[in-house]
Amino acid sequence: AAYLVVGALFAAIMVPLTLFVWHGAEERPVDAGREGQVQSAQLPGMTVGEGFRSPNFYLVVATMLISTLAYVAISANTIPILISLELSAAQAAAIAGTQGLSGIVGRFIGGWALDRMPAKWLVSGAILCTLSVPITYLAAPGNIPLIFAMVTFGSVMSGVKYSGIVYLVGALAGGGYFLY
Repeated sequence: AAYLVVGALFAAIMVPLTLFVWHGAEERPVDAGREGQVQSAQLPGMTVGEGFRSPNFYLVVATMLISTLAYVAISANTIPILISLELSAAQAAAIAGTQGLSGIVGRFIGGWALDRMPAKWLVSGAILCTLSVPITYLAAPGNIPLIFAMVTFGSVMSGVKYSGIVYLVGALAGGGYFLY
């Protein structure tokens, strides 16, 4: 029931915002033609059909799938992993509790970074940075401050990665610039 309530609340807020408040460049008038006709904006990049025919689109989707499966396997099992590293259940839960907020922070950082660097490098770097989490588990199993820092860092990098992936998929599925 809680999942349904959360989903309904999200839909009740986001659907009206999306439909009535946020407008893309394709909805803004560019030039008033003869007799008041409005021409639609010409957006750079591929059309949706061209995007789906692009091998790069499928590379981005495959990268997202593989990296997400790997990171979700670790993050969903953070508490049991940390308990196996001889942390108490309370310590493990406190550390795992930072994942949600730090992931949100990562999305904001990702949006900021996307304005300053190419998305493909941002996503690649974030994916590589998340490798530090399981390496830290193996290298420093009893170091609670380091494990805490790395779990938080991994969640931030995961948020950065998702921001970049969303941008790349949008760019490859029409309405945006190509990867290069």
